[in-house]
Amino acid sequence: MKLPNFSKLFRRSKMRPFLVLDIGTVEVKAAIFLPQKEGRLKVLGAARQVHGHTSFHGCLITHMDAVIESCSLAIEQASLQAGVSPRETILLSAGKIRSVQTKVRLARRDEASLLTERELDKIFEKVKEKIEPEVYKKAAAIYGVDASQLYHLGERALEYQLDGKKMDSPVGFTGKELKISLLDLFCLQKEFKVLTRLSQVLDLEMVGFQSPTMAAASLLREKFGRGIVVDLGGKITEVAVFKEGAMSGGGCVNWGGYHLTWRLMRRFDLGYDQAERLKLSAGSGGLDEDKQRQIDLEFIGWREILLAGIEEVLRRMLEAEGSVVAGSLPETMFIIGGGAKTANLKSAFIAYPWTKRLSFGTFPKPQFVSLLDLVDLEGKADKLKEPNFLPLVGAAMRQI
Repeated sequence: MKLPNFSKLFRRSKMRPFLVLDIGTVEVKAAIFLPQKEGRLKVLGAARQVHGHTSFHGCLITHMDAVIESCSLAIEQASLQAGVSPRETILLSAGKIRSVQTKVRLARRDEASLLTERELDKIFEKVKEKIEPEVYKKAAAIYGVDASQLYHLGERALEYQLDGKKMDSPVGFTGKELKISLLDLFCLQKEFKVLTRLSQVLDLEMVGFQSPTMAAASLLREKFGRGIVVDLGGKITEVAVFKEGAMSGGGCVNWGGYHLTWRLMRRFDLGYDQAERLKLSAGSGGLDEDKQRQIDLEFIGWREILLAGIEEVLRRMLEAEGSVVAGSLPETMFIIGGGAKTANLKSAFIAYPWTKRLSFGTFPKPQFVSLLDLVDLEGKADKLKEPNFLPLVGAAMRQI
């Protein structure tokens, strides 16, 4: 038995279509899924819609009407493909959710007896009661607010160990010492209210609220075990770290792909669409030497801010968990999000001196993953080929 992903939110009904809505800082992505047997997913429809570039400041909504309109259009397009318009919705929004991880150890009284679900439930109740004050204190420190301003989204078990043996669930096993790695998720009450209002205006029933980066990390963790997720979005970049029995997320840099687009718009006096095309094609040839040099200068300035920000987020994560020994960080960086398509991005990650100030065992390698290599999806899976759809599938897989 595992703790539910978000125990305070009503869990969606089994075997019914549901919507996953990812509200990014530059665009909205909507996908409709139908659960299949044996934990599989069928894609019924998927769409994306760009909002106005002033709709967000960092991860905060500044123009609600524009966001509502883009959400409505994306949902409508996905629903037309699917032939159904489900109300049950898992909402994703970057930069809002923070995590606190706790590891607890306890001794069972009767080590020879099989551990039952009832016993595990009682253990969880005692553990939650014991660690709750400290968990809220840590979360409040992360946000820099009083604990009364937090909304607790719920908790989930990352890993169990019974007498040193790792397992998905200890139910049905014997043993004395039980270790549990717990992940508690929080957001600010005021931000949760904004998203609740948004779902009501859109006539949606919000049955889950997740971080897109951590949703992607959960999916990648199943396949790779260890890694760092760098979700390069429009106006923010979010980072999550996953490894054996541990997951940290919510680290955020207020810098993303849009900022490079803006630099190119300013440098060459271009419109947004023209600058986007230039950003994605730079380095592929066909440009005169002077123009390529100017693009390179803008890219260098942009990447230095981005990579230094990611490094600082990782440093703070290590500091928070008190882990600074060599090898504390996984060696693979999975680059996802709309910004993952930026030209020359991989070489920038390779060239950055990550090991100078961070505790990597070996020099980290950037990796770009295809969603279709991670999950065997049915239906209109080709609609989800882009790397920025990976969090939607990760969120959907956690709910079935």
